[in-house]
Amino acid sequence: MKSSFVHRLNNPAGKVAFLYGLVGILWILFSDQIVAVFIQDPEQITFIQTGKGFLYVLVTALLVYYLVKTFAGERSLADEKLHRNEKLYRDFVERSDDLVSQVNEQGIFTYVNARSQMVFGLPPEECLGLCAFDFIHPEDRERAEGKLHQALQQGLTSIEFENRQMSRQGTLTWVLWSTNIHYRQDGSVESINSIGHDITQRKQLEEMLIHNEKMISIGSLAAGMAHEINNPIAGVVQNAQVLQRRLNVDSPKSQRLAHDFNLLQEGLKSYYEKLELGILAQNIRDQGNRVGQIVADILDFSRYKVLSPIPTDICELLNQSVELASKEFDLSANYDFRSIRIVYEYSNELPPLVCDRSRMQQVFINLLRNGAHAMLTWPQPDRQPTFFLRVRLVEDFCEVQIEDNGIGMDEETCRRIFEPFFTTKEVGQGTGLGMFVAYFIVVEHHGGKLMVSSTPGEGSCFIIRLPLKAPERKVA
Repeated sequence: MKSSFVHRLNNPAGKVAFLYGLVGILWILFSDQIVAVFIQDPEQITFIQTGKGFLYVLVTALLVYYLVKTFAGERSLADEKLHRNEKLYRDFVERSDDLVSQVNEQGIFTYVNARSQMVFGLPPEECLGLCAFDFIHPEDRERAEGKLHQALQQGLTSIEFENRQMSRQGTLTWVLWSTNIHYRQDGSVESINSIGHDITQRKQLEEMLIHNEKMISIGSLAAGMAHEINNPIAGVVQNAQVLQRRLNVDSPKSQRLAHDFNLLQEGLKSYYEKLELGILAQNIRDQGNRVGQIVADILDFSRYKVLSPIPTDICELLNQSVELASKEFDLSANYDFRSIRIVYEYSNELPPLVCDRSRMQQVFINLLRNGAHAMLTWPQPDRQPTFFLRVRLVEDFCEVQIEDNGIGMDEETCRRIFEPFFTTKEVGQGTGLGMFVAYFIVVEHHGGKLMVSSTPGEGSCFIIRLPLKAPERKVA
C-alpha cells in the first residue's frame, strides 16, 4: 500500500496534485489567521476574502502552469532519451553480425534482424510467421527441438546449443545459440529470444586440425606398413626373376638338366609357351615392381627430404604444369586434356614465391589430372569441361585455386580425399596416392595448407595456400 502511494507521487500528475493541495491548505490556514488578527470589520473581511480568493486562483493557476510545464518538459526529455535509446538499440541489433531472433512457444518467428538474409537466405519480413526449426539441418533438428523442449519442461531461463542452419538456397552455417526464455506470471512462455553467433570458420578450423592429426597418424601407420611390405614384395619379385631365368631352355643349366632327363629342348620351350609361364612370371614381376613403387612413394612422403626452395614465378609454374598435363590423352577412354577450356584469373604484381619447383609442379599436375578425370570421364551434356585457375595473395599466403566443373564430390569423399589409397576411380585406374602425396608436399614440406570445396554435380575447387616466407630446409 505504501509503495503504491509513493509510486503515484513519483509520476507527474501526482506531483502536481500534491503541490497544488499543499499550497491550497497553507494559503487557507495562514491567510485566514492574518486577516483575523488585523481586520475586525465584517464588511472589510468579506471584501478581503473575495480578493484573497481571486488572488489564490491567480497564484495557483500560475503555480499549476509552472508545475505542468516543468514536469511535461521532464517527461518530454525522458521520452526523447528513451526514443534515442530505442533507436540506438535497434540500430545495434539490426547491424549486428550475430543473428538476433524472437520466437513464440511453437517456434514461430516474431522477429529476426537483417542477418537472416545471410543465414536463412530470406529478408526479415519474409521470415516472420515461419517456423525456426524448418531452417535447421535435418540431422540437427531433432536434437535442437529436444534441447528447447527440455528447457521449457524444466523452467530454465537460458540455454546454449549449436547446430547447422540451412538457408533456402542450401547454404550451411554453423551457429552457436544463446537463448533466453521469458515466462509470464502464470508460467506460460511469453517469448524466446536468441542470439546466434556464426561459428562456421571455427568449425572448419577444428575439422582441419582433426584432419591434420588424422593425416599425420595415417602417414606414420602407412610408413610402418610400407616397411613391413617391402621385404615380402622384394622376395616375390626376386623369385619371379629366378623363375624367368629357369624357364629359359637355352641356358646352360637348362640344357644340362634336359640332357640328364632325356628331354627335348624344343619340346620344353613349346610346353612353357603353351602354358604362358613366361608371361605369368613377367606379370608377377611387373605387379611386384608396381607395389614396390607404391611403397617407395609412401616412404618418400612420410619423412622429410632435403628441399631445394628457389624464388619461383608461381603463375609460370602453373602454366608449365598445364602444358605438361595437356600432353596426356587416351582415345579409348575418351580422355583428351586438350579439349578442356582453361580460364586464367591471375592477380597482378605477385611476388616471387620461394618453393621447391619440382615438388610443387607435381602437386599441380596431380590436381589437374584429377580434375580432368572428373570432367572427361563423367561429361555433362550442357557443360563444356573448364578449369578455372586463380592465383592471388591472401594475407601472408599465396593462394592457388584449381577449380573444375566436373562431377564433384560429396561431403564424405571430401573428408577422405587426402587419405592414402583412397580413390574414387575404378580398380586399376588409380593407386589413391596422388592426393596423399600432394597433401604432404604442401603441408609437411612447405608449411602450407591444402583444402577442398566441392558440390556434387557442380565441380570441385582445390585451394593451395603457400606461405610467402621461404620454407625451412628439412632433412630426412
